[in-house]
Amino acid sequence: MSSENVLLEELNYTKVYEILTQRDLYQGIHSLKDLPKPYTLEYVQEGAKLLVQCMRENQKILIVGDYDADGVCASAIMLRFFEAIKYPHVKLVIPNRFADGYGVSAALLEKHAQDASLVVSVDNGITAFCAGEFCKAHQIHFIITDHHTPTQALPDADVIIDPKIPSCQFMQKDICGAMVAWYFCAGIKQELQVNVDMKAFLGYLAMASIGDVMPLCSINYTIVKKGIAWIQSADAPFAQVIRSKIKTINAENLAFRLIPLLNCAGRVDDASLALKFLCADTLESAQEIYLQLESLNIKRKQIQVSLLESAQENIIITEHFVLSYGEGWHSGVLGIVAAQLADIHQKSSFVLSLENDILKGSARSYGGLNLIESIKLVGEYLLAYGGHSGALGLSLHRHNIESFIQALQKNLIFTQTSPLEILGLMPFAQINRDLLCMIESFEPFGEGNPKPIFLTRELCIAAIKPLGKEKKHYRYILQDRQSNICHNGIEFFVSQAREIGRIYDVTYEISRDDYTKGIMLKIIEMNEKAI
Repeated sequence: MSSENVLLEELNYTKVYEILTQRDLYQGIHSLKDLPKPYTLEYVQEGAKLLVQCMRENQKILIVGDYDADGVCASAIMLRFFEAIKYPHVKLVIPNRFADGYGVSAALLEKHAQDASLVVSVDNGITAFCAGEFCKAHQIHFIITDHHTPTQALPDADVIIDPKIPSCQFMQKDICGAMVAWYFCAGIKQELQVNVDMKAFLGYLAMASIGDVMPLCSINYTIVKKGIAWIQSADAPFAQVIRSKIKTINAENLAFRLIPLLNCAGRVDDASLALKFLCADTLESAQEIYLQLESLNIKRKQIQVSLLESAQENIIITEHFVLSYGEGWHSGVLGIVAAQLADIHQKSSFVLSLENDILKGSARSYGGLNLIESIKLVGEYLLAYGGHSGALGLSLHRHNIESFIQALQKNLIFTQTSPLEILGLMPFAQINRDLLCMIESFEPFGEGNPKPIFLTRELCIAAIKPLGKEKKHYRYILQDRQSNICHNGIEFFVSQAREIGRIYDVTYEISRDDYTKGIMLKIIEMNEKAI
């Protein structure tokens, strides 16, 4: 994104407020009372009736979660809900990525569902055809709750709750798996006519929505906003630990500092550790588990660095995507490495691990490529696939890889993407605490509600301070040449040296310094001016 020759409006407090207000983030959902009722999510009522019938007969219920942040939060909601209604005959299993693979499967049910009368999936199941066959053969009821895009065929299940099913008219299609699970629990509450505070799960919903990069508008915007407020004040041990570790609780900090910890357990060990953190009953226990998650995240980063190098050495580059695979690559970091390759090559990316002649891995989108719709057109070459427009998992026989690449190149579907937009020209004299607080009032920022980006021309670097062990980040004092007003700025992963006295056009976000609580300009781009 270059700021050269860009015609932009000069901004002030009033103009920024007007522009952000036009985003219409609430879309009619200004409070929890405005949320759609549970039964407006298709088949929640049918699922609730079936589950309550099993409860009244004291039957055993098996819940199958998922090992990412969304799946772990969905699992936490289910566990806490059944604790609240005091139903003891519930068992929850999160598949181990390495031993069990993804989602509810026949093999997993063979181990855990022999005495169950009902299986409920959360954040997975929409492509669980073998699990459906298993449940039917063993006369086990099967309820799928998921948010992933279905294929043309659906698994054999008693009830499928998924807003992405074409017949579902729910007001927001793009909600996370934890949100679907929460709505299902709300339906169960309504069917039982019991008193359960559904606001107690808002923190889980916020973390899940942020972790799965849901668009922050309508239902998601209000839920995440309320959920962050809940984390800021709740007595729950995990919330207390988060507050002690993250000085400013907002969507951005949760995305970069907490969500990786929730994800890393399932990536390199077992997701049950993240679930234990979210459901810890004591502060001491939550603190201890948080430290374990931090250690696992360090291990994850080390594995990731090594695998990225291998992926770069084995890369296949096409016009619109790159693909890399190797034998025995660590399956827990394939998605992260795919995202890194997408950023490096500015193309969508596939990263696959080869085991027993089967390639299995993850893909990440770049530049508007709709992965799930594209993959649907070449499904004949795949053993399995599932996911979203921006990310998916897939597997195929090794001998099909060349045919898959050739076929995919001919069947790519792109959707329109919004470029990273500069809101306007911001005079340094207009930047103050009032402007910062007004911008913060539009949080949470993220997908669908990007943090506003500003441009100020001809700023002089008055001071430089390198940060971090490897000195890759820099803190500046930036001075406006016209007004002589100064503001602090920070730039991460600087690729070229900056010098005091040089003049730049600077693109940035206006943020709050976590430590001083003052204004900090988070720099996105600096273009040097020859003056």
